[in-house]
Amino acid sequence: MKQLREIYTAIEYIEENLREPFNVGDVAQASGFSLFHFSRIFNALIGHSPYDYIMRRRLSEAFKELAGTERTITAVAFDYQFNNVETFSRAFKKMFGVLPHKIRNLKESDSFILKTPADYCYIEHINQCGFFSPRIVKLDSISMVGRMTQGNQRNPFMEETAWNSLRNDILSNIPGGNSDQFYAIVFQPAFWRNSTHSRLFGIDVQDLNIPPVSLMKKTIPAQTFVEFKHQGPLTSLGMTYDYICQTWLPKSGCGPDVVFSLEKCSNIDCYMNISVSILIPVQSSA
Repeated sequence: MKQLREIYTAIEYIEENLREPFNVGDVAQASGFSLFHFSRIFNALIGHSPYDYIMRRRLSEAFKELAGTERTITAVAFDYQFNNVETFSRAFKKMFGVLPHKIRNLKESDSFILKTPADYCYIEHINQCGFFSPRIVKLDSISMVGRMTQGNQRNPFMEETAWNSLRNDILSNIPGGNSDQFYAIVFQPAFWRNSTHSRLFGIDVQDLNIPPVSLMKKTIPAQTFVEFKHQGPLTSLGMTYDYICQTWLPKSGCGPDVVFSLEKCSNIDCYMNISVSILIPVQSSA
């Protein structure tokens, strides 16, 4: 789609000029659109207005500088084109929930959602999967037996290894397991990019009181979820979470306080084109 390439040109302009004075009209001109048309297309393809995207990117880069350097708040604020510290502090608190000076006193600065740059693959991905219209679903309780895995930013996705292990080690040992439906509980999904995160991979069973006792057992009670459909290579699942956590969660008003997400997959044979339902609980805890 031609518009994707032009919007990516706008993203590149923004990234190259985060520390420079410019406005949305300048970005529109750089991408070859009128201001009105650019704002409409950008919002439709990125999920943010141009102004909101620029603010979130500037604040995210400012956050990293405040957390990782000894530079003053005033210097960082002016570097990212805020006219004064008060305006910067209000915008910072609105995005992160704390004032800028609090960042240096926090032990866990990775427990905040930063807006990462939208590269071309990300823009293309989120416009193929219909993420902008998630649906509300209600699920009955799910009883799982499975295995915990750990991921981090360098190696965030271990699904292929985990699912193969489930096939070989769990299905052969669990009577009554539903071999057609695999699940993963992702703990603290909003922070998968920032820190080590945990996933419980498993299958739905009728009876949790079954061997082998070395496996973890978990029941998800019946509840309501918001469902996103991931379609594509397994390696692009991270981009789906980027959209959910960096765009949908903040705009929904839910914030980062989502304790878990539930992934549901019925076909794991083709890792280059996998379909996964990602379910975000409306209200609950795992």
